This record gives sequence, C-alpha cells and structure tokens, in this order.
Amino acid sequence: MLLLYLWPENLEKEQIDAHGIAITLASFTYMFASGISSASTIRVSNFMAENNKVELKKAGNMAVLLVLACMGFFAILFMAFRNVLPGFFTDDKAILDLTSSLLLIAAVFQLFDGLQVTSIGMLRGMEDVKFPTYITLIGYWVLALPLAYVLGFVCKMEVIGIWWALTFSLVFVGVILYWRFRSLTKKQTI
Repeated sequence: MLLLYLWPENLEKEQIDAHGIAITLASFTYMFASGISSASTIRVSNFMAENNKVELKKAGNMAVLLVLACMGFFAILFMAFRNVLPGFFTDDKAILDLTSSLLLIAAVFQLFDGLQVTSIGMLRGMEDVKFPTYITLIGYWVLALPLAYVLGFVCKMEVIGIWWALTFSLVFVGVILYWRFRSLTKKQTI
C-alpha cells in the first residue's frame, strides 16, 4: 500500500480514492480479527504456562476457526455488497466501479489477513516472536513490495496489481505462521 503514496503521479485520483474506501472497509473488518488474535494470545499463553499441550492446541485451533468464520462472513459481505458499500462514501461512477473490484480482492485476502494476525497472536502467546518477525519482514518487504511495484507499475495493473501483491503476501505470511504454530504444538514438550 506504501507504493500508492510513493508514486502518486502514476495513479489517477480515482485509484487513490477507491483504495482509500476499500482499505477503510478492510481495516474495519481487520479489527475483529485483531481482537480474536489478542484473545488467542492470552488463552495460548495461559495454557503454555500450565504446560497443557492439549488445551493449547485446542485454543489455537478454535481461534483459527473463529477468525476464519468471522473473516469468511465479511468476505461474503464484501462480495455480495461490493456495489453497495462504496456508495456510502462517494457517488462517482469511476470510483464506485474500481472500489467494487478492490472489494472482491479484499474478500479474498480477508481469510488470510485473519489467519496471519491470529497466528501471530498464538505464537506470541507461546513466546515465539523472532520467527514471526522474520516471516513478516520477508512477506511484506521482500516479497510484497517488489511484487506490488512490478504488478502495479511495470505490468500496468495499477492499484489492482498492488492489491494482488498484498493478497499474495498475506497468503504467504498467514500460511507460514499457522504452519509454525502447528509444528511447535506437535513437539512432545512445549
């Protein structure tokens, strides 16, 4: 998303406005995932302190199921109301159309955005903070930023390409961090 502001002369006003509307809506739904993540940090850390591996796994898996259900619900809303939601912000046809397209991409990344933030919370509860830091660094700075530049400006996909790069990075980070949680909880001792 940083690229939208670094090269604003390459993007039309409609693209910046559509991005602003879509990211506002996606940020609202992210707050639900962030709350689930905070709760998972607390539950996982409590079971970690008790050395209760069974309940720790259950708490983590339930947090993931809850966040996937919640973000899946919002993804369905984004898809179903992609032409309605932007109308609360503007009546400009070009912005409405582009925001509608961005909301479809946001519907895709909702699940992985929830997965990555919840997985980070669970790992934090297990006192595993270095690995998530490296993975997010790689996912967002090493993969997403160059990919956003290539898709957005080299391939001329503009804001759509930048959003697909964000989606790719969220998938990468979410899957790797959840895999990390699963692999740590498979060990005999925590």
